[in-house]
Amino acid sequence: MQKAWLQSHIALTGFLGKALGPDYEIALYDLSVTPPAIVAIANGHVTQRTLGSMLPPRLGQWLDGTLEESKEDEWIQVADMTATGKLLRTSSRVIADEARRRVGLLVISFDDSRYRDLSERILRLRHPDSFVDSHFVSQALEDAHAAGDALAAPSPSRQGLAIDILSRARAELSEPPGKLRPRERLAWVKALDAQGFFGIKGAVSLLAGELNCSPATVYRYIGTLRASGSGRRADS
Repeated sequence: MQKAWLQSHIALTGFLGKALGPDYEIALYDLSVTPPAIVAIANGHVTQRTLGSMLPPRLGQWLDGTLEESKEDEWIQVADMTATGKLLRTSSRVIADEARRRVGLLVISFDDSRYRDLSERILRLRHPDSFVDSHFVSQALEDAHAAGDALAAPSPSRQGLAIDILSRARAELSEPPGKLRPRERLAWVKALDAQGFFGIKGAVSLLAGELNCSPATVYRYIGTLRASGSGRRADS
């Protein structure tokens, strides 16, 4: 005997599988047979279930009892796990016949592992400025560490020296540092470098504040000077 609800829900299963995409498995269970089993499935690769697969025990326990007449439908959302250990979010909706008997179950399982992996990768990314801040080391600092120089362990007095050098250099400018053109900025960086300014920890951040730019931009200026051979050498 043809089941009135079955064909329409088989078609719905196929439609949802195409509409939602490959991360969603849609399984249709026939509850009118014993034991309940899958009669239609889309994207079965998510859980490796196939036609004829049995109803999971967790859903079977939820379905114990009779359908309450006061409810137009019954549905539940639970966490599920595949055989390979992937965590799924599963939503299930009861299909009832005209006599209010449970005859079918439509189960949608969402595998969000691809999206969680992408989110974790994005969160692990670092802004280029912060990467340069933690990886840039000037030759002056390397020499200071090797010689046990006090510059390797900055003190308030060293910080004050950096501020003093910057203040005197600023006073020699005809306009605010932030308004300097690129060529003028490079010349100013060169002058500061000649005074040993960049041998003091925290100097780059101070200068970045004066120029209204990022520390990475200051590092690029320094790199340009080093590459051209016009920057301060360690033995100067």
